[in-house]
Amino acid sequence: MKTSHKILTASTALATIMGGGLLLSNNTYATTVGLTQADFTFTNAACTSHEANAKGISCYDVSGDHYYQISAGDYQLDENIDFGTGVAFTAGESFSLDLNGKTLSGSNTTVIELDSTNNTISGSGAITNPVSGVSFTARGVYTGGNLTSRNNLTVTGGTFGSVGMYGVNATITGGTYTGSGWSMAAEFSETNAVINGGTFSAPAASAAYFNQGADSTLEINGGSFTSEADNGIEFMEGVKNLKITAGTFTGKVSGLAFDVAPTAATLSGGTYVATGTGEYDYGGIVIYGADDISVLSGLLASGASYSDPSAERGGTDPNFFVYLKNKRVTISNGSRVFPEAAEEDTEETTSGSSAKSPNAGFTSAEANAATSVIATAIAATALTAAGLGIKKSLKKEA
Repeated sequence: MKTSHKILTASTALATIMGGGLLLSNNTYATTVGLTQADFTFTNAACTSHEANAKGISCYDVSGDHYYQISAGDYQLDENIDFGTGVAFTAGESFSLDLNGKTLSGSNTTVIELDSTNNTISGSGAITNPVSGVSFTARGVYTGGNLTSRNNLTVTGGTFGSVGMYGVNATITGGTYTGSGWSMAAEFSETNAVINGGTFSAPAASAAYFNQGADSTLEINGGSFTSEADNGIEFMEGVKNLKITAGTFTGKVSGLAFDVAPTAATLSGGTYVATGTGEYDYGGIVIYGADDISVLSGLLASGASYSDPSAERGGTDPNFFVYLKNKRVTISNGSRVFPEAAEEDTEETTSGSSAKSPNAGFTSAEANAATSVIATAIAATALTAAGLGIKKSLKKEA
């Protein structure tokens, strides 16, 4: 069930607790600023005054935890930094962080929330969270619960746990993203994303979830998405425009799973693998809620073809679904014609009496849409894990 949340922007929330007199720091630096553990060491008095230090970092006390606002600028880790139960969040026009081979860690619901208009994470280091498993979240601007503008995120390299992107324009080139427990490696909601590479993996959940919204797009030009127990990628809602040119998508149930078929799709490459052999494990690609196997051919780009187009319909009316029967399917350009629906396609073809519905991968769409969970927490002096939307809900079956 969806839950309603009051949405506050970072500036509004912070101004609230400062009686309307707060001005976000606009500090910018001509050179990269090195960060050390000492830069995040504040006395309780300093967290009460919220006065920024020489690095443009200010502190807020939220129920005993320190929340660190980092002003606009270019930063790099000069040593390993541990926020403990604290959390960092960014502000201003542009923020960049070079991990510089070091580790940024924290044990709250996330380590850092990226709220600047333009955000960049780079370098070969890591952001780790041994408690929630969430390394970072990035959020756009919402007004009255509706997305009004998307902030920008660029990630090149790095090692992370789970990550979440809500209402942003994201470009991911490389990096390792690893879910733990029932958490996915990456969650995208109302986000335009271009993925040029990277390794995404999860043990129980699908490696990546897309809850896209009516006008969002996704382009995948490489990378690997692997789930030990679910799908390589799972689409909880239809994406307006889906383009896949390359990549490997592997899951126990399927490589690629759709709750709703995308409005437009051009799949011209990639390898799609289902590793499971159980009743609810299917083939390379599965589309729930569809009863015509020709829908699968509609995913292909012009001139592209499946290495094995054999398809089947499963489930019972009205919970039909269709899937590629082969456990390993590649897509390439060619002239092979997708077969027409066979006679068996008009009958129920699975041994089970009902279709397996897609997994519910989100805790709350409205919670995901919060412009700044951190700023809201500062205003309300409380932060709930539900606001991050990373933890996967229990499976459901029709």
